[in-house]
Order: sequence, then C-alpha cells, then structure tokens
Amino acid sequence: MLQQKYIKAIAIVAIAFTTSLQFPTNQLLAAGEETLPNPLEITQPDPLLPNQSGNLTPQQKEKLKADLANLNQQATIQYQGGNPTIAFDIWFRELRLRRNLGFAEEIAALTRVGEIAWQDTQKQQLKFIIQRLNTIEKQIGKQKPVDLSLVKDLAIAYQKLRVYNSAAQLYQQVLQQAKNNKDTQNQKTTLETLAELHLSWLDYPKAAAAYEELLNLALLNGDYLNQIVYIKKLGEIYDKAKQPENALRSKLKLLDSYESSKKTEELSSLYLAIADLYQTIGKLNQSSQYYQKAYENSWKNQQFDYASESLNKLALLYKTQGKPDVSLRIYQALLQVNQRTYSYYDLMNTYDQIGEIYLQRKDYTMALAAFEKGLEIAQALNYRQEYFSDRIRLVKQGS
Repeated sequence: MLQQKYIKAIAIVAIAFTTSLQFPTNQLLAAGEETLPNPLEITQPDPLLPNQSGNLTPQQKEKLKADLANLNQQATIQYQGGNPTIAFDIWFRELRLRRNLGFAEEIAALTRVGEIAWQDTQKQQLKFIIQRLNTIEKQIGKQKPVDLSLVKDLAIAYQKLRVYNSAAQLYQQVLQQAKNNKDTQNQKTTLETLAELHLSWLDYPKAAAAYEELLNLALLNGDYLNQIVYIKKLGEIYDKAKQPENALRSKLKLLDSYESSKKTEELSSLYLAIADLYQTIGKLNQSSQYYQKAYENSWKNQQFDYASESLNKLALLYKTQGKPDVSLRIYQALLQVNQRTYSYYDLMNTYDQIGEIYLQRKDYTMALAAFEKGLEIAQALNYRQEYFSDRIRLVKQGS
C-alpha cells in the first residue's frame, strides 16, 4: 500500500515536471497578466461621486477636485512610505473618478501616475494606464471635429511614458493640421518636438527629415538664427548615422552662413570638420584644401590648437599619399605652432615625425638632429626617453 502511494507521488511529480517543460514560467506569467482586469475600467459606484450619472454641477466638480487632490496626497504618502501596492490602488481610484472631469483632466492625471509607474518599473500598472490612454485616443478620434488640444495632450502623455510610435503618430496629426491651417509657429514647435522624439529613440532618418523641414521653414521665414541651429543639428545627426555625404552637405551649408556673416572665429573647427569628411569619402584634394583653410584661419585668429590639429592632419594626409617632402615642410611649419603654444608633448612628437622622414630619405645628419631635439624634450618631460635613445642609436648605426 505504501509502495503504491510512493509510485503515485512520483507520477504526480513527473507530470508536474513535464508540464513545466512544456509551459515556461515566463509564458504562464504573461498569460496570467493578460487575464487581469484593468482596475481603471471598474464601473461600480464610488461614494466620492455625488451624481453617478456623471453630470456634475460646477460646485460638485470643485468638491470632487478637492477629494481627488486628497486621494493623490494619500497615495503619495503610501508610495513614499514603501507601500506601492496600496499607493497604486488609491491612485487608480483617483484616476477612475478623474474621468468625470473631462479628458484633459484625466489625461494629465494618467500621465502623472504613469510617469511614477515607469520610473518605478511597475510594468503592470503602466500597462493599465496605457490601455486607458488607448481607449481615450479612440474616443477622441470619433469626435467631429477632433479636438487637437486633446490629441496633443495624448501625444505628450505617450511621449512621457515612452510609447514612441503612438506619440509620433499623434504629433504627425497635429503637424498636418498646423500645415492645413498654415500655422507656421505650430508647425515649428511640433516639428522640433518630433525631431527630438525621433532622436531620443535613435531614429536618425526621421529626425533628419524633421530637421530638414524645419530648415526649409526657417529659410522661407528668413529666420537666420534657427537656420544655423537646424543645420548644426543635421550635421550632428548625419555624423551619428554614419552618412558622411549628407553630413558634408549640411556643413557646407553652415559654412556659407558663417562666411557670409564673417564669423571667422567659428570657421576653423568647421573647416576641419569639412576636411575630415572629404577625406572620409576619398576626396583628398578637397580635404587638403580645407585643412589649409583651417590652418590659415586659425593662425590668423591665434587659435593655435586648431592650427596644430590642421597641420598634423595635413601632414599625415600627404604622408599617406607617399609625398614625404610635402609632409616634411608641413611638420617644419608645425614646429612654429608648437613653440607658440608651449606644447612640449606636441613639439616632441613633431620632431619624431621629422626624424622619421629624414631617416627614410637616409639623410642621417638631419634625422639625428631631429631625434636629439626630441630626446631633449623627452628627458625634460621624463617620457619616451628610451624610444628616442633607440632612434639615435639606429641613425648612428645607419650612418
């Protein structure tokens, strides 16, 4: 008898084990979540609601607002006291009642509580709130005409609760209406919001499209300051999206604006960026021209860091093209810049580059002089002494 009970117990365990293999725990939890009723859809009467029909007088609405503010305060106290379950029960009661004050009030409250749920990773509570927002969206969509202020409120709610696609779709609806009404100010603010929304989700193509529209709008309105802002943004986006041709196009537009306004101090970094992009796409002649422009402009404006970077990159460009003589002349010019900036590390590295070029040409006298200069600085800095000593020994052996 005991043995039969033992066999039966083993069989039950085996069945349970097999079942757990067929239905993973996470799937069971997910299925369970789907069956949970949304507490925001509870319809039973609430004692705080004086008129269950929902048609409240102005005085009743004011009284209800005060009661709801009290519920929010109670929920906040519970939440801060480490009782999130109780807190969300109270908040959900507040949200159910809040709909009696209209969509605008309800959406604002749903957004407030939803942000708390998102920050606290209360996934189920957040899901209930988003479901309610979806329901409101459908109800608003049936209105004729659609109340765009409510559409915008919903878009903001979705944005704050990280429901990216829904937020973007609603902002597009607001944008289209602004275009229909030829409301350029609303177009501008909505496009800016859309652009930043797409950027926050790393959707570079859509962000770029929004900024291109903004740029066109600024050009039409003669809005010079915002033209600069949008062109800069486009350049940054195309850089992040690894689209050098588009990035170059944006930076060349920005260059036109800077040159026409004689913003010479801002040109050096822009010339450098343009030169880098030309080099990236393989247009080395143009790259060389812009490195030279960057050097000339930065030297004139005493921006010696930019001057140093320009000459370094220009020298390396010619070096990789197999033109050491040109590269050598540039490094010799770079020595003057390094001396002006008192950048001993850069000065040491420049002497190193000069020594290497002379060594490749088997001009041992000049190579030795350059490496010895480098060693002097290395000893002063207590850095790379052994390297320069090795190069000097190598030159003496070769000569």
